Amino acid sequence: MKKQRRIIAGLILLFVILSIIPACAKDINIGIVYDKRQTKALEENVDLRLKYRNAIEKNGGKVIVLSVLDDNKTTAEKLGKIDGLLVPGGADVDPGRYGDSPHQHLEEVDMALDKYEFELLGYCIRHSIPILAICRGHQILNVFMGGSLYQDIPIQHKSDKKVTHRIRKKGESQICFHGIVVSEDSLLYKLHKKKQMNVNSLHHQAIKKPGKDLKITAHTDDGIIEGIEGTGDQFIVGVQFHPEKMRIKKPEWNKLFKAFVDEAKKWKKKERQ
Repeated sequence: MKKQRRIIAGLILLFVILSIIPACAKDINIGIVYDKRQTKALEENVDLRLKYRNAIEKNGGKVIVLSVLDDNKTTAEKLGKIDGLLVPGGADVDPGRYGDSPHQHLEEVDMALDKYEFELLGYCIRHSIPILAICRGHQILNVFMGGSLYQDIPIQHKSDKKVTHRIRKKGESQICFHGIVVSEDSLLYKLHKKKQMNVNSLHHQAIKKPGKDLKITAHTDDGIIEGIEGTGDQFIVGVQFHPEKMRIKKPEWNKLFKAFVDEAKKWKKKERQ
């Protein structure tokens, strides 16, 4: 009887301990960058990053909003909580960041966002926090690592092979699709086991010179770089296309987000224990 009481008392104590552990201790926190317009929209309960958010949440992560409008203290507090960083698509990157002058076909830039994302990337590189970079994110990651960009693919990139990277109608960008060739020593190949894949395309800028400690993992037939990865132990993956837009009709693209969240989980277990 006494033994049963001790067991019951022990179970009650365990329940109490578990109940007072903050729920956030189990969360895998993924920071997603929001620019000024997206932050303002979020204040009106409109999430312009919803596809990214859903991709993270459906694959085991919890989103922390990293806003360009956050002050330094708030940014530091949020960075202290994240286990992974997702740098999404957006405006053109200021060519001054890679020592170039603006081309006449350069489109809207956001210097405040460039500066903010450089700060976030710097923090995550220093702390080996997993990074997934998409479209503009893929481009600014490359620039942060010392690489450069084509400011406008149709004008600056020459190739005998024709690949459409973006369609414009009435001044608006429209998604198109094209093939990519995937390196066998890449995460994309490990996840999909395919040397060739069809991806969406919505960009007019692209990597020109890869940055330091980055390897090319995918490219189009005309030579545009569609994928990069870090060469070290840190999880650093960049893709030119938008897997968050494809994952509903093609659920296999969840694999990339799942791999990213899993790496964030490993990082958290190693660094925050």
